[in-house]
Amino acid sequence: METKFEKLDELNACLSIHIAKDDYHEKVNEQLKNYRNKAKIPGFRQGHVPMGMLKKMVGESIIAEEVNKIASDAVYKYIKENELDILGQPMAQEDKNEKQDLLTEPDFDLHFDLGLVPQIDLQLSSSDKVERYKLKLDKKAVEKELESIKRQYGKMEEVEQANSENDSIVAKINELGEDGNPIEGGLADKEVSFLPEVIESKSIKKTLNKIKKGDKAILDIREAFNNNQAVIGQALSIPKEAVEDLNKNFEIEVVKINQLQEAVFNQELFDKVFGEGAVKGEEEFLSKIKDNLSKYYEGEAEAFLDVQIDDLIEEKHEVPLPDEFLKKWLVSTKNEHYNEENIDDQYENESNLLKKQLVREKFVKNFDLHINEEEFKEASLSMTVNMLRQYGMQNPDPATIEQFEKSSRENESYMNRVRDLVIGRKVKAEAKKMVTIKKKSIAIEKFYDLVKKRNEKNKQTP
Repeated sequence: METKFEKLDELNACLSIHIAKDDYHEKVNEQLKNYRNKAKIPGFRQGHVPMGMLKKMVGESIIAEEVNKIASDAVYKYIKENELDILGQPMAQEDKNEKQDLLTEPDFDLHFDLGLVPQIDLQLSSSDKVERYKLKLDKKAVEKELESIKRQYGKMEEVEQANSENDSIVAKINELGEDGNPIEGGLADKEVSFLPEVIESKSIKKTLNKIKKGDKAILDIREAFNNNQAVIGQALSIPKEAVEDLNKNFEIEVVKINQLQEAVFNQELFDKVFGEGAVKGEEEFLSKIKDNLSKYYEGEAEAFLDVQIDDLIEEKHEVPLPDEFLKKWLVSTKNEHYNEENIDDQYENESNLLKKQLVREKFVKNFDLHINEEEFKEASLSMTVNMLRQYGMQNPDPATIEQFEKSSRENESYMNRVRDLVIGRKVKAEAKKMVTIKKKSIAIEKFYDLVKKRNEKNKQTP
């Protein structure tokens, strides 16, 4: 057997395997003998079927199986021994691997395409400048937080008339036809809540302003929910796809108006927010609020720094790929998602993810990044807490967190997400050491304008 490696360019190679009869003859004969000992063929005693007859019956399949096994073993052995970094898996060249008469042509030449991992050099340096923002905690931010707390710990009371955008208006709705009458078979007597505060339409806000219990009005249901099909479907308890078929006009009849009575700013409120006796008096409460806000905005600034670092890493590293090889490999190995018709449209997203992964692996290799159990456990517990909060458990006890974390470890996808999270943090930490980070104070509103601008730009980037 002979193995020949041919590098076609920096990203593509071909591995050719020449297999002679001596390489497979003994194994094939051994399998034929085993088959003869077990075969039950009419007219012959078991174990006495003529070998020539067996070769005609199953010889080709046995030879093909053995030749393919030898070729596969040879390919992966060569890759391992020569420490080749490849993408995906070797792909047989169907055009070169011509069909042969396996019984009369004893030698075989098989050819395999290889996609090579590109050479990547980390390009970050001190000339790359990124800003770490320090948000200025102003009076407006503190007042907004206090208002939020008073609302959060307030109570809802039923009233006869709405007098604030914060009021929750519960109404029965009926779908109307073009003639303004209820549609037979349409949505009817469905109870829905409206919160004027979040409605964008000025005309609907005006309609709901000062509305009374028992009043009727006609609303454009789509505008009432800001033309968000998912929200409309959820509010009306219908599939998102069914929203398109709704008429726009609905009659509403107000059945209840709930008004938020904000919590009184006193020691009782302070105890509810921070725990009994944790703060004493208004001055300590305000100081604690400011400290918490400062820590929150520090976290927001650090998170945005991480986003900037990720953007910079992507921007500074142009990663070439063996695109045609990868498209062929994806169609062959993931045919439930890709085919010849959609691969060109779908490939860009797949290749972008691969490029990011390759750059990350370069960081891991260059800086010898590893995850120890303590780091994994910390990240896993944090992820578990976030998951439990999504399920509605805002303050889960330690025993519950430990139990869920332990059971989550049985899920391989979860384990991979935690590893990615920890390695991602380590990569960003190393990147921060390589670049110049400048501190800059900024107003809170201007900071979030920057975040919004970055996110909009990111959406527009193909």
